[in-house]
Amino acid sequence: MPLLEHIGTDFDDARELYVIDIASADNLPDVINFAGRFAVVLLVWNSSEISASTISKLVRKLIGAGGVYFWCVLAAQTHADSPTIDDNATVAEIVETLIKRHGGKNAPDRWGCGTIKFTTTAGILPPGIGTATVTESFAFPNFFKRSIVADSTYGEIDLTFIINKDGGWMTSPGKPTMEIPRAFADRERHTFADICAVAHLRDNIENLTIVKKLDIDSKPAIQLRLESEDLGTGDYFVDLQSGLLVGTSKQTLDPITGTQAIISTRLGMYKYFEGVAVLMAFSATSDGKKMLDVTIAKLEFKDSLPDSSFTKPE
Repeated sequence: MPLLEHIGTDFDDARELYVIDIASADNLPDVINFAGRFAVVLLVWNSSEISASTISKLVRKLIGAGGVYFWCVLAAQTHADSPTIDDNATVAEIVETLIKRHGGKNAPDRWGCGTIKFTTTAGILPPGIGTATVTESFAFPNFFKRSIVADSTYGEIDLTFIINKDGGWMTSPGKPTMEIPRAFADRERHTFADICAVAHLRDNIENLTIVKKLDIDSKPAIQLRLESEDLGTGDYFVDLQSGLLVGTSKQTLDPITGTQAIISTRLGMYKYFEGVAVLMAFSATSDGKKMLDVTIAKLEFKDSLPDSSFTKPE
């Protein structure tokens, strides 16, 4: 279906009928010419994850077209009623659907600048620390700020890490500021962007095979295996109904121990931010041992952040 399709004229009152098939509000032209006619606009999409902000953007754009009266018919189909990936889909078809459902090949780039708040437990934290609340601001490749608040066997922990173009520092109330390496900010995007990165699979179709179909959390899924000299061997588990990645498994370097291990991820609920599928909860194990558990409470993608957000602490 075209982005904007004229489907006829209502015989009762001669209003023009249009259908807009959308994945995000950004696909809608800023100005739509309805030739000064009253119009009925049906907003149709195939994903239940279309966000309220996307709908709001659409409404504003349609109103901005001038003199348009419209009805929004919310025709979101549930995953149970309409599987995204067909049982007989090829590897190439599965990969294309996977990339599209995650927001497109450039989706990870949106993680270059923004703010995030999440809770985390397990191996990412030093011994004796339970659940930590982490707040971050990031504008890669040069700026990063992380605040950690947690209870521990040693008392409350309150740490702030700041990195800018000039250096890196760690501060804590009542303690002297310490310099830290600024290497963590020398990246193009937040590390969470890589948790469900799938665009690279398109360039490795010939190295992908379908292993088997299985159920994950009582939902049909399919297991893909990537075998590559450059990327190694890894498994990707794809939910057939949502078309989203729900787990991975790969032998690689454990970032905590520095030894080779089977790193497996369990990917939970997704939410769409500006058309990008974001994991709101995920966990990871190393050789079956819990390594990471994260729940995102708040996320905002930004086009920029002021340098003053990353000022060296006094």
